[in-house]
Amino acid sequence: MRWPFRLPPQCLLIRTKPKDLGNRAFLPRTPSRNLQSISSGAEFEARLLERLIEPCEDRAAANNELRWLKEHAQKTAPGDVETQHALLNRFVDERSTGKPLQYILGTEYFGDLELECRPGVLIPRQETAASISYLVHLLSLAPELPRRLRVLDLCTGSGCIPLLFQHELAKARPDIQLRLLGVDISLEALQLAQDNRSRLLETARLQLPNVDEEQKLSHPTGPKYDTPRRSLDILNTTEFIQADVLAEDYLTHDPAKPESDVPSLEAALRLQSTIRLGERRRRSTFYEPRPKIWKVIICNPPYISPNEFLHTTSRSVRDFEPKLALVPPVNSQGPHTDQGDTFYPRLLKIADSHQAIVVLFEVADMAQALRVAQMAKSYQIVQDESAPANKYWRDWLRSAHRWDHIEIWRDQPDQASDNGTPEVIDGFDVVGRGNGRSVVCWKYAARRWFGNGQPISTQIAELKAQAT
Repeated sequence: MRWPFRLPPQCLLIRTKPKDLGNRAFLPRTPSRNLQSISSGAEFEARLLERLIEPCEDRAAANNELRWLKEHAQKTAPGDVETQHALLNRFVDERSTGKPLQYILGTEYFGDLELECRPGVLIPRQETAASISYLVHLLSLAPELPRRLRVLDLCTGSGCIPLLFQHELAKARPDIQLRLLGVDISLEALQLAQDNRSRLLETARLQLPNVDEEQKLSHPTGPKYDTPRRSLDILNTTEFIQADVLAEDYLTHDPAKPESDVPSLEAALRLQSTIRLGERRRRSTFYEPRPKIWKVIICNPPYISPNEFLHTTSRSVRDFEPKLALVPPVNSQGPHTDQGDTFYPRLLKIADSHQAIVVLFEVADMAQALRVAQMAKSYQIVQDESAPANKYWRDWLRSAHRWDHIEIWRDQPDQASDNGTPEVIDGFDVVGRGNGRSVVCWKYAARRWFGNGQPISTQIAELKAQAT
């Protein structure tokens, strides 16, 4: 069995299906420590184990979960055996109802970051982390990557995507100044994202005193010193704001819920730019000459239709994870658009208006990936009647709004295809192994990032060949 992309060696992950189909997602855990203090004999453990088999679906998985729940009980009430027993019993009760293990333990790994998880916010998936890590890997190899890179993550949830992006790019390319912004409609999700950022900030601060003075005085991009310092600097330019990605008006308003007023994405970004402009007058942290432009846009949107939600997701997903993060609202894109695809036309419009060079959109499966890839291929903002009369400028404007290269990434994009040969479906390059997971689009301008001006597909192929 191949482990998911870039899992830390101490982690164990057992997963059968991704977000769209429901899953049996067991939290990666370090090896168990001395748990004898809460072991009360084989009979007690056997009873607990039997209660875990149904939600876990097999005995081996139930054994793993029982071990992790023991560790959690021991950590929660160190030295108090009676409380540990009560906690463990409660944890098993909760898990037996189908409550996700991550919500009970309170954390989940995303790549090699351990992030907090809470009910009401979608649990991060390792398939998503694999796509983000692979995108960062490709960008890190681009010799002409802009020294100031702005990354926008829509539907950010727990903040896992921007936090992993900054974590990995800071290590690979300490010369890049990153600005990351996560956007979500849910205040509950935004609070968790802020808490995860604070958790990583504290970890980065704790690492700084361990760097000796000689390294601190050395070149600021020295590899031994740079990682904690760069992580700290980038986390200080990572922010989260509330906005409705689908709204084109200023507010989404429910008269029965005055607190539901949420600004549109454009309004929220304008406000954010105004605030940062005022901050720059007091202190210079990150110069933003063109705040409208976001060169990289990422989104893991709600992409499950109501019918699929009822018939293909697990009971655990339906009963415990937020439907807001899984199922789009009623389709406003017209009768010919699958309701699970509601977000994608809007995302393409956002990418165009903010002059994105690279976008990565997560999808449910290969069928949806092909639909979204076709949307991107046919997308053209410049209509014939509004295009300039001059043919040169008309062609230039149209090429600026079209994607130079579109490809589909499977769950493990770093792996070769099953038969070892390049895969093409309906004219789109398909990368990696597993289910269809992401649609990735590159603009013509990205050719300059890789230095030689060749088509993006050619340059990516060369980078992959060099990496292997």
